Amino acid sequence: MLKNQSMICKSVRNEPISLETVRKNYKPGEENRIVKNLIIAGFSFILLFSSFGSVVSIQSSLHRKNGLGAYSLAAIYLSSCISSFFLFSFLLSKFKCKDAIFYSIFPYLAYVAAQFYPNFATLIPTAVIVGISAGAIWNSVSTYISQISQEYSYLTGEDFGTILARFFGLFFVLFQSSIIWGNLIIIGVFSTATDTIHLSNSTLNSNESTCGVDFCPVASSQSNSSNSTTFSNLPDKSTLQILFGVYFVCTVVALIIIRLWLDPLSRYGEGCTEMKTRVTGKQLIFGTMKQMGNPYQIALIPFIFFSTFQTGFYNIDFTAVSLCLLKSNN
Repeated sequence: MLKNQSMICKSVRNEPISLETVRKNYKPGEENRIVKNLIIAGFSFILLFSSFGSVVSIQSSLHRKNGLGAYSLAAIYLSSCISSFFLFSFLLSKFKCKDAIFYSIFPYLAYVAAQFYPNFATLIPTAVIVGISAGAIWNSVSTYISQISQEYSYLTGEDFGTILARFFGLFFVLFQSSIIWGNLIIIGVFSTATDTIHLSNSTLNSNESTCGVDFCPVASSQSNSSNSTTFSNLPDKSTLQILFGVYFVCTVVALIIIRLWLDPLSRYGEGCTEMKTRVTGKQLIFGTMKQMGNPYQIALIPFIFFSTFQTGFYNIDFTAVSLCLLKSNN
């Protein structure tokens, strides 16, 4: 009698095993276990991106000197573009899917830790590593969800496309909620600093005239240059360290959840004969170029640009306004 599927696929590199052989070992209620894995993956991403997403959103406001925050963001996304093409196939050939997700979280942890000592020597290198790992973690989790969707479809008899859309929908509902939880953490931590912030009436009146709909970056910078009380000084160092400490712990918990409770994809056929084919970086580039000729893909390009510009606006301009308002309210 065959052992459980996890043990089977551990020897896959020496003795290729078919997916059908793996499926014979599924136990009653396996579809519920698949849903459990999906929720675990989603919850770990809530923790990870509640911390990382919030740290990214305040980079340009907290690290304005010499454009450090903006440069670190640029380093993240530039290196992410490169890694998505050239490193994903290599990493998955060296690591299994769960391991790729697990190890890809460590650079995020390093980037959050770098916030305790922000400078070009700490933020830029960790930002580059985060960008490289971003391609790996997103491709890996997408592979994981796609494969468990296929197996759930096999077990329940439902249409694979329907299951795939449902699983990705649930995952991204959980993932997108990280924006809410991350900002709630910011509000909670910053609100504790209220007693340490002392602003004169004239300063408050000045803030009210440049916050919200009246916010003007030029006027704000001129005001800050003539006023010793700037936003970057409002959350003092100890408050920021508490904030980054909370985010650091969230990232560590995400690591623990992935390692202890997420089932390896080998349980659902990773490494089996039907999944042996790997796409090289060169094939991925040419495949992407070919896909860009698809009329439906071309129609999506404006939405992609809009989403990108929206993210930049939110991370830089909108965040600056929000932090200004938070300063005035405190």
